[in-house]
Amino acid sequence: MQMIGGALASIAAIGAIAGGLVGYWTVWKTLRTDVFADKQQTQREATARPDIAPRLSLVILPFANVSNDLEQDYFADGITTDLTTDLAQMPGAFVIGRGTAFTFKNKQIDFRTLGKDLGIRWAVQGAVRRNGDQVRVNVSLTDIASGRDVWSDRFDGDRTNLAALQDQITARLARSLNIELIQAESLRSELDRSRNPDATDFTMRGWAKLYGPQSKIQNGQAMDLFDNALRLDPDNVEAIIGKARCLAAGVNNRWSSSVVEDKKQAIYLIDRVLSKTPASASAHTTKGTILLFGRPEEALAEYDAALEIDPNNPAAYAAKAIALVASGRAREAFSPVQLALRLSPRDPFAFQ
Repeated sequence: MQMIGGALASIAAIGAIAGGLVGYWTVWKTLRTDVFADKQQTQREATARPDIAPRLSLVILPFANVSNDLEQDYFADGITTDLTTDLAQMPGAFVIGRGTAFTFKNKQIDFRTLGKDLGIRWAVQGAVRRNGDQVRVNVSLTDIASGRDVWSDRFDGDRTNLAALQDQITARLARSLNIELIQAESLRSELDRSRNPDATDFTMRGWAKLYGPQSKIQNGQAMDLFDNALRLDPDNVEAIIGKARCLAAGVNNRWSSSVVEDKKQAIYLIDRVLSKTPASASAHTTKGTILLFGRPEEALAEYDAALEIDPNNPAAYAAKAIALVASGRAREAFSPVQLALRLSPRDPFAFQ
């Protein structure tokens, strides 16, 4: 359980898949379907017929860092991750998980092979250049079948208004895909956004640490970065969630020297976020991770809440499967596992 708990507790688990069950596709017809919300219909249909790519199926490939400073990789990765989160909440969209998408980082892409392997129709690519506080993002939307860009644009801004820049990109992509964005569902709340650019920078660095190989040292470094962000902006939602996830990772990996206190603090932090921004899939998934071992039925409710907000979240499906097993409902676990594997088939944590 230590390995599974640690993976789910870390940000790496956003792309984690309860793997080893890929051969059970035929079980699909025998399983209950009432465990799925209507909002997950696109994902359910894509899993039942993986040979048919949904109309609005896409992958957001890792944006290239074209800054002169190679250490700015975390910044380009952060923008890619945020854009993935926003697009994953668009109505009717089927978005490949970050874990699989980042296996293509710094690699040449054959789009027809990519489309066939992932069962998708579109690819989003981009490049980020940062020069001091100035940020330029180039984005393109590629039709995978033809390999042609059907839309591209350049967005200029500064790091003090990064969220607004990301919203512009999301809105333009949505229009290009003929999706009418529902703001409450598709764009992050103003309450989620830090107005302190240095706090945002510390937070992005913290998440970059959590996406990397997990260890006690790495987890501690991420915690320090989130604490730095919170000293500058105590209400930074992403930093609060990140710190809670670090605490959960410490508990589940047995790195914590005060399990009871760390769990208590993690729950406090997440409840603080959810009291202000209940439509945070990341917060619900993190709370589920904290509750998973010991209170799996309560964890299930959190994963369901996360999937209602973000039906393209492979980690929430995978974690839901583990919670179902822990609750004595193992047969029901096959369906969310299949959905997780469909959304992130090349995920580094698929073996889980």
